[in-house]
Amino acid sequence: AAADPVPPLVLYDPKASHPLPINCPCSITPKETAPMPLTDSDRANAQSPTWTQFIESFNYLAYRVGQNAQDKGWWKGDRNDGELIALMHSELSEALEALRHGNGPSDHIPMFNGVEEELADVIIRIMDYAHARKFRVAEAIRAKFEFNRTREHMHGGKKF
Repeated sequence: AAADPVPPLVLYDPKASHPLPINCPCSITPKETAPMPLTDSDRANAQSPTWTQFIESFNYLAYRVGQNAQDKGWWKGDRNDGELIALMHSELSEALEALRHGNGPSDHIPMFNGVEEELADVIIRIMDYAHARKFRVAEAIRAKFEFNRTREHMHGGKKF
């Protein structure tokens, strides 16, 4: 099998105890990379990161995304919540358009297809919004995941 063109990196928040390894084609400075410390529970279940790792990494990345948006001039003043949510929706619409046009390689990051790029854009916009509004999205993902585990099959008979 061909080698993965993007080497795995570990994003590291100096305040976090458990950084999450991810495949990332972005440039990371050396001070932001470090070996991932393993806990006893990590060793017992080495194939899945813990919720703590996910939450810490998500929140750190949301901070980085928010800083980048500020640096690029998107937060010169307060932004309208409706506009920010509509922009998230527009990225989903772009994912649909990518599918409608065959889902070829992305124009900006050709190692990914169009849907992958647009879904990444949705998450980036969510992270930016969550950071700006101090929303606990990562924690809400965990809570919603746990809640969904308790739901009936097809949530009680929904068709889709």
